[in-house]
Amino acid sequence: MNTKLLLLSTFTVLYFLGAQWWYSNHIATSCCSTAEAASAAAMTSAAASLPLAFSLQQAAPQTGDDYADYLKNNILNGQTADNILQITGRFYDGETPPEGFDNMGLARAAAIRDLLKDELPAERIVISSRKRAGAPTAEGTAFDAASFNWMAAPDKAETTIVAIEDEVTIYFPFNSTVKDKNAKVDDYLKQLGERLQQTEEQISITGHTDNIGEDEANMALGQKRAESIRDLLVGYGIAANRITVDSKGERQAATSNDTDEGRHRNRRTVLRILN
Repeated sequence: MNTKLLLLSTFTVLYFLGAQWWYSNHIATSCCSTAEAASAAAMTSAAASLPLAFSLQQAAPQTGDDYADYLKNNILNGQTADNILQITGRFYDGETPPEGFDNMGLARAAAIRDLLKDELPAERIVISSRKRAGAPTAEGTAFDAASFNWMAAPDKAETTIVAIEDEVTIYFPFNSTVKDKNAKVDDYLKQLGERLQQTEEQISITGHTDNIGEDEANMALGQKRAESIRDLLVGYGIAANRITVDSKGERQAATSNDTDEGRHRNRRTVLRILN
């Protein structure tokens, strides 16, 4: 190979290597950055039209232009001197929650609780979750994923049961596997038993505790609480194989454990009716 041909071949190789490097580090990066920026801008624009917006696979909320009015008129307007705010986070099936949460709904409710820390102390907030029906929205699309409900404080409540759609919370005395005594709770469970005899719905029951005691003992206590509610339903004629029980012990507190009121709200079972 003569010298001119060798130089030409070398130049050609270097040219293509240089072109590939330029494309990878400038053109491709610029295109991807532009696409990501456009997606982020679309999410921000959509979120601005909602007071509290979420995106698929994201737990943190974005506050829109009307958030201040929404906070005042739709969240805090039901506040009294001592009532409790229940925040229900919504989630789609298939969303991956952050570590420490059973589902994205709980993570979203906890994020909103943090957002409200200057308005309400943690012991006046309890969190729950509900699965959204239907197919998920497109990733990057803003959507509403929270609802709010004010409840009477435990010592003033007319009943020790909280029902939101097909999710029910039942409370327990300290270190007890027998639910709080209340005729309305008994009536609800009896009516639920009658309903389940007419349907093929499944039930899941999860037991929870406050943070007093050892973690292992609280896991066992939560399990026994869930089993006690299961046994009540079995007594109303529901087959045990339609009911699954689980325990989270003290690991998924619904509210702060710093007060007697908060600890009572954490001593609970959460019963979900599954289609």
